[in-house]
Amino acid sequence: MLKPLPALALVSLLTFAGAGMVFAGNSGAAPSLPGCHGGSATGDACLLSLKNGHFDDRALSSWERVGLPGHGTDAEGNTYAALPLGSSIQQAVYAHTPQGSAEAVYTLRFQIRAEHAPAQVRATLSMSTGQRTDLIPLGHVTSMALTDQWSTVELSVQGRPYAAPAHVLVAIDNEGGTLATVQVDDVVLIESAGTEVFRR
Repeated sequence: MLKPLPALALVSLLTFAGAGMVFAGNSGAAPSLPGCHGGSATGDACLLSLKNGHFDDRALSSWERVGLPGHGTDAEGNTYAALPLGSSIQQAVYAHTPQGSAEAVYTLRFQIRAEHAPAQVRATLSMSTGQRTDLIPLGHVTSMALTDQWSTVELSVQGRPYAAPAHVLVAIDNEGGTLATVQVDDVVLIESAGTEVFRR
């Protein structure tokens, strides 16, 4: 469920493999973009069909679980994915790009919060098949989840050539540093052509 946080303008610049951007603090909800239906036109941005990014079904349906991730509910009734130390969630999302995956920029955005103690979270994007095989890494970013607030993680990467039907594999890992469980919510994956500016 989207967090009722104040709006904040963020600039998403193109980054390359092994790099990314992290925006911490009270950021806005997911950008208001159309869904990708048949691909995004040149210069446009759209939301790829990542499923169950808000975990509103109180489960982790559509996500591949590694380790023992689960789900939780906060005092306001908002649901989230709960990642214990060493666990992760993954999902292969169909890439609609009509001009080819190498021409697209993929931006992953989600929110994190730690329980009891700060914890390190790693987000990775890769080209893959729909079965999460034949990976071509695109980039990753590492951020620290804090206990007193939700923070926003954003990773933008350039696509790579990949045979159709190309997918983008989203992976979110609790890499630890402590034994704390990490809460994850509001996961979206954006496809665009070139550098984009997203304003909430």
